[in-house]
Amino acid sequence: MECVPAADNLRIFGHVEKFSEVTSDMIRAAGEARKKVWWNIEMWGLVTDDTAMADLLIDCLLRHDGEVTAQEFAQEWRNADQLIANPGGGPDINRMHYFHWLEQITFLRNKLRTINKRELGQGEVQATNALMCSAPIGLVHAGDPLAAEQAAVDITSVHQHGASRDAAGAYCAALAHCFLPGATVESIIATALKHLRDERLVYEVNTILEVAKRCHTCREFIDRYWQEMVGTLVPRQDWQHHGTGSLTTWNNSEVLGVALGMFRISGGGADGLEMLRCCALNGRDADTTCRVAGGLLGAWRGLGAIPQEWIHFVLPRNQWLHLERKSGELADLVVRRLRCRQEACAAVLADR
Repeated sequence: MECVPAADNLRIFGHVEKFSEVTSDMIRAAGEARKKVWWNIEMWGLVTDDTAMADLLIDCLLRHDGEVTAQEFAQEWRNADQLIANPGGGPDINRMHYFHWLEQITFLRNKLRTINKRELGQGEVQATNALMCSAPIGLVHAGDPLAAEQAAVDITSVHQHGASRDAAGAYCAALAHCFLPGATVESIIATALKHLRDERLVYEVNTILEVAKRCHTCREFIDRYWQEMVGTLVPRQDWQHHGTGSLTTWNNSEVLGVALGMFRISGGGADGLEMLRCCALNGRDADTTCRVAGGLLGAWRGLGAIPQEWIHFVLPRNQWLHLERKSGELADLVVRRLRCRQEACAAVLADR
């Protein structure tokens, strides 16, 4: 889950003086923010809107055997406020409690039957909402990056528009590429850039990756990123957060660029724990950066790359998500779709 690295950091690195001033300030702020979280961690789980949105998408993909467009996803949004039984005890779960107000706007707009479902995201702020939840699309289209991109761009039109959807398309293409024979860390990154499309995003992500190339460790990347990128390539604070004291930005280039940079430096997550911790330590929409990096790690290296202690920590605290059951069903769906393609190809080639 996207919050585990952040919680892990706060537990392990409580002595913030070990880090640079910027990182120390970030950890201190994260600690204060954690005290103010309004939900009960033990009861409600350790997730953010990223997971709640992805869970909604997974339900949709499973319900329609992977054949999902904006129409089906919009239909699924109508169920977003339905109560979910909490096997872990406590009150039933309403996913809307996890949704950011940006996503709640989509939920309400979706009630207007006159709006075309592919246009529901028009006018939304170009945030990271498409990127944060789209990973399951990349898995369903494993081995077919272009199909993954096209599906992601279409499906996420329900709640985003423009370059935000391009970022989701590029990410899903990279995930799909992970399953191709001969794929490498560099070919995965190259696929993301190829399918990014938006010229500004391509330039910004490439610039961030150039910084990553000059770094030997993920922690060095954090320091150089803050020194060279924040306040120059990406704003220290976007207009939405101006005057709030928060250094948060809803920036797709930043999330995708940092996640790909950490992925490159770590050799594709050879030390997945360190890669994800550093994504959290970098801050700046850290939950989504961790989620994007975690998706790459899982697609490239499989479940074995996820620390067992994190798995044992997450599952009992998020029983309402039914993570084990749904991940198994999603894996079965991916295999079933791949076998259908394999059989179709064999039938066509048999006639040649």
